[in-house]
Amino acid sequence: MLALVAIALAACQPPVLRLTVDTAADLADAVPGDGRCEAERGGGCSLRAAISEANATAGFDRITIGPGIDPTLSLAGQGDDLNQSGDLDTAGDLEILGEGATVDGAGLDRVLHVVSGHLTVRDLTVTGGSVPTSQRGGGVWSRGALTVVGSVVTANTGAGIASDGTALHVSDSAVTDNATGSLPGALLVSSGTTTIVRSLLDDDSTGVYAFGTSVLTILDSTIHSGGDALDLAADSTATVLRSTLQTTGSEWGNFLIDAYPATAATVGGSVLDAPSADPSYDACFGGITSSGYNVVVDDSCELGGTGDVEGAAALLGPLTDNGGPTASSLPHAGSPAIDRIPLGAHLCGVVPLDQRAEPRPVGPACDAGAVEGVGPSVAPGAFTVDTIADGVDAAPGDGSCATADGRCSLRAAVIEANATNPHLPSLADTVFVPLGIDPLLSIAGADEDASLTGDLDVTGSLHVVGGTSSQGGRLTVDAGHQDRAFDSTAPLLTLANLTVANGVVTGDGGGLRSTRGAVTLTDTSVVSNRASGAGGGVSAIRVTGDRLEVGANSAGTDGGGVSTLFADLEETNLVENHATRAGGGANISQSGRVVRSSVVANTAASGGGLASSDGSSGAGGHLELVATTVTNNDAADISAVLAPGMFGPGLDLVASTIAENTGDDAILAVGRVCTRVCHEWDATVARGSIVLGVPAWRACASPLSTSSSFVLAPDGSCGATLPGTGALAPPQEHGPTWIQVPLPGSGAIDAVPVGTAGLCDGSVATDQRGTARPTGPACDVGAVEQ
Repeated sequence: MLALVAIALAACQPPVLRLTVDTAADLADAVPGDGRCEAERGGGCSLRAAISEANATAGFDRITIGPGIDPTLSLAGQGDDLNQSGDLDTAGDLEILGEGATVDGAGLDRVLHVVSGHLTVRDLTVTGGSVPTSQRGGGVWSRGALTVVGSVVTANTGAGIASDGTALHVSDSAVTDNATGSLPGALLVSSGTTTIVRSLLDDDSTGVYAFGTSVLTILDSTIHSGGDALDLAADSTATVLRSTLQTTGSEWGNFLIDAYPATAATVGGSVLDAPSADPSYDACFGGITSSGYNVVVDDSCELGGTGDVEGAAALLGPLTDNGGPTASSLPHAGSPAIDRIPLGAHLCGVVPLDQRAEPRPVGPACDAGAVEGVGPSVAPGAFTVDTIADGVDAAPGDGSCATADGRCSLRAAVIEANATNPHLPSLADTVFVPLGIDPLLSIAGADEDASLTGDLDVTGSLHVVGGTSSQGGRLTVDAGHQDRAFDSTAPLLTLANLTVANGVVTGDGGGLRSTRGAVTLTDTSVVSNRASGAGGGVSAIRVTGDRLEVGANSAGTDGGGVSTLFADLEETNLVENHATRAGGGANISQSGRVVRSSVVANTAASGGGLASSDGSSGAGGHLELVATTVTNNDAADISAVLAPGMFGPGLDLVASTIAENTGDDAILAVGRVCTRVCHEWDATVARGSIVLGVPAWRACASPLSTSSSFVLAPDGSCGATLPGTGALAPPQEHGPTWIQVPLPGSGAIDAVPVGTAGLCDGSVATDQRGTARPTGPACDVGAVEQ
């Protein structure tokens, strides 16, 4: 608080120098300290010359950038703190009045460097700064005190603002689009006090990263990020009041508040929102204290304060111009954020202002979050495709799907949905494609994200539904061998009754890619697609499949058919896919459940059928196979399922069949990781399952966990086995999947007594075909009842 008082007093001092910049050229001051801003060679008063003159003069100085002047740095050089080259170095107490000007670093160095003293920046855009990844602050780096008011810090390489000084104050400002790779995008602070008021911090990386002994206060502001919104490390602390924290990432590890190891965050009257209710996602990590009246997407923050709502969709609109100096997200009708804070409560007391500087409350109480008020009513849109031709929408945002010739193409429907969708996870537009219309994507182009060329870029939650007939036919969305078919950054993309085919892409997801949300595929085929990276058919964070076929796809790395972190697949057939590395049918790297499905004739270097590992690290996630057949797959390293786990089982095999896989042992029984010492653990637990090898290759690489039970593995490689042969009929199609039925006399028939927990007690109620278990006096071992 004393530091903030000192800043305020400095700003009230009359300036010793009043200098006006009248040239955009980057020129050094001729005679620093003579009280005159004159650039060398008679070039007028440049911003660099004015700063040098101010640095040489004791006391508080003011620099005003003249009308129409947008300074651009041109004196190359980094590491100079005397304002002679590279960034603009300030020392002492200085105020720069931008009057709407833009200062461009031109990629030479960061733009502004507060070497010492206190710098105030008003009504200025700071852009084009660039520093190596080992340095801080692509836009501004402060080692003193910094105040940013009514300004924009954007498109700099590295953190927009880095503060290692005594105080940072940002108000009515936007710090946006400054991320580089995994570096923090908006703010990086390591010490002192930081106050963010009525501002927007927006970036694809971490919003705010604080460490050291930083003390942050965030009030009436929005943090919108692709990674963590607020990351607190070491002994840093934060108080977040009447603010909105959003992340576009939906997987575990993209936290809204990451407070680790022993840090503290206090949150009150705020909205913590993420794009999906992914079971693996947690909004918070670490110790969070509630001041009440918060709305949080899940219960991971464990708030429990007065008026807190946890596990609820905030129903926020997109980040857009809602008035005021910065973009914001208005809550829509029905949002639990509306009127959340009672009038007279500590967060809704003496007429506070929201992010737009509008008075609170609007209505009988104050809203939680950064913005007060209710957005326009929203309803999902619906569009019907009426042509196979490929064309863009003529007037995006008018509510009508129409190309220049008045037809509704699939591309035009996606463009219109993107333009009108409110980007709320719970509100998805629908595009209906009648049977008989098979869209062919023919507008060449790639690496463009507005659906104008190449693939269809989906940004708002969307259902694409194909028409059906009594014969069960499907229409085809043909990518035309020029790009993938769908590229989604939406919270949710659903495809139903479709075939996605002939996608070819340099990168991930030959047929379909989703980089931020979930994908649901129902009664859908993904066939004959190719990717140079992962996921020949599908690459996504989470994939849910029901009556899904993924076939004849290929990947240059992992996941010939599917590459995903999380999967829930039912009645799915993964057939004849190829991966150069791991997971011919699918690579499910974190957690997957595969039920009543088949994995047939896939190939890879490791994990011919399925993998939950890259085949080289020695560790992976967890797979559960229930009533599923894995047959005729091939790999040089673990031919059927490679799931080593990580200090625990990677594969639970329940009432399933592993047979006729070639090239190496079918499944892995022991996981192993070696650093300084080696650790081993049981990799597979099998119950009520058939595990067969073939001549020259074993069923199991080593004996299974002793907690396995009712396993039929006659070659003895898996350890204890049921008596009898594992004779199976050849693979045959049954409905959407392939099955292998036990032959008469097989040791699998009626081998599991009725009442056996987890196998023949109703917990596995049907076999792979949907036939009730048991069909005789006891349950059969394997995926199919005889």
